[in-house]
Amino acid sequence: MCRYVTMGQECEVGLRRRTYYVLSGSVLSVWARVENSLAARVGNQNRMQVIRLKTKEGIKIVGTLIPKNCVEHLVKDLSSDAEKVEEQSFAVK
Repeated sequence: MCRYVTMGQECEVGLRRRTYYVLSGSVLSVWARVENSLAARVGNQNRMQVIRLKTKEGIKIVGTLIPKNCVEHLVKDLSSDAEKVEEQSFAVK
C-alpha cells in the first residue's frame, strides 16, 4: 500500500500524469506570508521548493511548489488582501 494513502492523501505512485500546484510571478512582496502559511499547514519539516518546469505548450515557469493540502488555505490568505486593495488609475502627462 502507498504510504500517502495511510496519511489520508491521494497516491500518485506509478501515475503517468500528476498535478502540481506552483506559485509563480511577482511573489517577493508576499514571500514571507507564503512561508508562514505553508509552515502553519505543513510544519517546519518541509522547506519551500523552487522549481522550473515547461508545460506541454512550451511555456517555461519558475515558481515554488505548493503542497495540495495547502492550496485552498493559501488562496484564501492571499486573496483576502486582494479584496482590500482599491484599483487606482494614474494619468501620465
